[in-house]
Amino acid sequence: MREQRINEETARLANSIGFGTEDCICGGFPDCICGDDVRITQSLLQKILRDSHGVHVQVLFQNMELQYYFLEISKDDGTCLYDWQKDFNAILEKSHQDIEGDYIDDNLFAKYVFEDGFGYYIYEEALEAGLQKAIRTIKEK
Repeated sequence: MREQRINEETARLANSIGFGTEDCICGGFPDCICGDDVRITQSLLQKILRDSHGVHVQVLFQNMELQYYFLEISKDDGTCLYDWQKDFNAILEKSHQDIEGDYIDDNLFAKYVFEDGFGYYIYEEALEAGLQKAIRTIKEK
């Protein structure tokens, strides 16, 4: 099993905040994880964002009837940088059934969780999206 490298878009974003390919290091595995491809791994970029910028990218797992990964991005001081609850509430609102009571249409909810980019089927997809959101937030500051 090899660690997942960041994709080209994430690499461009990382470069825009001062992390370039010259910063790539070998991960100490039997074979260098960089080789001809100088994109770093997701976990290394996650560590750099945490250690150098005080930004924590967390991937959480929702294990209910619908299973998916979602993001939480915050600063060292606990300040929320990505308001996942706002996005989640918007999905709930769009999924509300037009009947008496507080009922959610499960099919609509499942559709919007993934269509709206809130939920991800695969951990690494969620982490990649979280890294990109974190970098964009850093750039805005």
